[in-house]
Amino acid sequence: MNKSTIANQKGYVALILVLIMLTLGLTIGIITSIKSLTQISLAWQTQQNLKTQVLADTCAAEGLLQLSRRQAEYLGTHNLSYGSDYCIIQVELAGTDYTLQITAEHANKYYKKIKITTPLPPSERLEWLVVENF
Repeated sequence: MNKSTIANQKGYVALILVLIMLTLGLTIGIITSIKSLTQISLAWQTQQNLKTQVLADTCAAEGLLQLSRRQAEYLGTHNLSYGSDYCIIQVELAGTDYTLQITAEHANKYYKKIKITTPLPPSERLEWLVVENF
């Protein structure tokens, strides 16, 4: 073999190594980007779920406030709007306990439901449950 053939073969080997390294670097970059996009998506969904929970809690507090002020007058279904978000509050009386069922909707996509059972007046320390269905 002459020197030019050997030099050409070394050039091809170097070129192939460079192509392999570029492909490897590109693959690592794509994987990193996909992981970043997944993390951003999860963070966005978590934020939207938290906003929906805050909306549901706000509606629950408003429902309890109105119930403590108006009592039997507040029975039935009530709608609350906060910008494009809204809540539906259903108030029922069973015996001496009132039940509030709150459905909150945020961004036409995220939903939370809360169910509260309380005597009147509501106790000072009141807890409620987030439920899947009433």
